[in-house]
Amino acid sequence: RPSSGAISGHSFVCSRRPLALPDAAMSASPGGAKPAWAPFAAAAFAAVVELSIMQPLDVVKTRMHLQGFGVKTGDNFGGTVAALRGIARTEGVGGLWRGFVPGLCVVIPRRGFKFLFYDAFVSMLWRGEKGKAPFAHSMAAGGMAGGAPGGGLTPQ
Repeated sequence: RPSSGAISGHSFVCSRRPLALPDAAMSASPGGAKPAWAPFAAAAFAAVVELSIMQPLDVVKTRMHLQGFGVKTGDNFGGTVAALRGIARTEGVGGLWRGFVPGLCVVIPRRGFKFLFYDAFVSMLWRGEKGKAPFAHSMAAGGMAGGAPGGGLTPQ
């Protein structure tokens, strides 16, 4: 059953049918094709958002792995919340994002190239419209795209 509403002066109607956007809305350039760098940019943006949210938990996880039971020096947190509070209290809130920039230097290229490789591998495996590739082709392309950046970006 459709419902309707308004947000910031824009009206909308919700239904159970999938939203179908016109082809012009899906393309970033007047010719209809997205720019070659678009998948990389989308992945980079997603990587920044993800790392911004997950970095504090990664810092806590690392600190808790490094603490030892019964160790009298260093951090001895009783749990995740205690670690979040302790790090913020002793190092400031910025301490929860320690290592953020080096993390970006790893995550942005890895995710960006993965998205670029996925598009290339789908094109190699499926000659039809990319959005209509069979599940097996999409899975194979995703697997190859996941492994391809690792060979070039992971130090040996």
